[in-house]
Amino acid sequence: MVNLYSFIKESNLYPKMEVSELLFVEYTCMQEENKFGVWSNNNYFAFISSGKKVWRTIHHSYDAIEGDILFIKKDGSKEYIDLNKYTEIYGLFLFDGKKTPKLVDMMNIDTELYVYFKK
Repeated sequence: MVNLYSFIKESNLYPKMEVSELLFVEYTCMQEENKFGVWSNNNYFAFISSGKKVWRTIHHSYDAIEGDILFIKKDGSKEYIDLNKYTEIYGLFLFDGKKTPKLVDMMNIDTELYVYFKK
């Protein structure tokens, strides 16, 4: 199996940007379905900008469509965020590495930040 993070970080095949320990990459899926095993010791987001993708883990299979964001945890579990159900033009993801990422309303950002990050 391929370590997804290391493969992308060391590859010149994809446009990418690194900020501190964060790695951003643009990946265009091939037209035909390819099955290959990947793993990561890092949490990561996958945003489906167009089309559809079946995301498979050892335990589950997830259908993702345009506008979906998957948060894949290093243990293989995932959180699903459907951007199609939000009507706000702007938003912000709160993410601390321990809790489920949350898309928040910018009109209530002070309250949202306090509630999400309070100890």
